[in-house]
Amino acid sequence: MILSSEMIIKNVDKLLQNKAAERKIILEIVERVLEEVNYYNLIKRSVRLENSILKIMDKTFNLEQFEKIYFIAGGKSSSHMAKAFEEILGEKISEGIVVEKRGYCSIDLKFPI
Repeated sequence: MILSSEMIIKNVDKLLQNKAAERKIILEIVERVLEEVNYYNLIKRSVRLENSILKIMDKTFNLEQFEKIYFIAGGKSSSHMAKAFEEILGEKISEGIVVEKRGYCSIDLKFPI
C-alpha cells in the first residue's frame, strides 16, 4: 500500500517528519486496519443481492416475498451503511430514513437524514 491523499489518516506528512521509514510502515498498517473496519466496506463485503435473493452473511431473504422494503438506520456511521445498502439494493428499497448526529453525514443519499 502506498500512502495517498485518499487515506483516512489526514496528517500523514506531519507524522512522517521524524523516523519516516518506521512510521510509514506503522501508518500503512493502521490505514489498512481502518479500511477493513469501515462500515461501508463491511456492508459491501457482507451483503449480496443475486436476482431477488438478498444474502446477508449466512442469512438469505427472498425479496419477492415482500411488497415493500423499508430501510432504517441510526447512529454513528449509519449514513455510510445506508449508502452501501442503497448501492446494493437500489430501487428495491421503497423508503428509508437515516438518523445521524447533525454535521456527521457528508454523503448524498436518497433517504432523508
